[in-house]
Amino acid sequence: MDFRVSGRHLSLDQNQIVDRLQGVTPRTVQVHSVIIDGTEFPIKQAFAVTSGMDLLDFTTDQARRVFVRLGFIVQRRQ
Repeated sequence: MDFRVSGRHLSLDQNQIVDRLQGVTPRTVQVHSVIIDGTEFPIKQAFAVTSGMDLLDFTTDQARRVFVRLGFIVQRRQ
């Protein structure tokens, strides 16, 4: 899927995301998370790793929209 985040053009699919997160240890989830191949990741960590973008260059909402469009489960802790 092609998309733009903070003016940057990116192209990712589900398989690329799963592959890029293999062997990555998830940090502690504060509020927003995404389930990738059965593992819960903080949504910004997962997006930074898979997109190559710096954590400060995108918002949580931008990452959530991409993961939802790709069919991943996103969650919000209360």
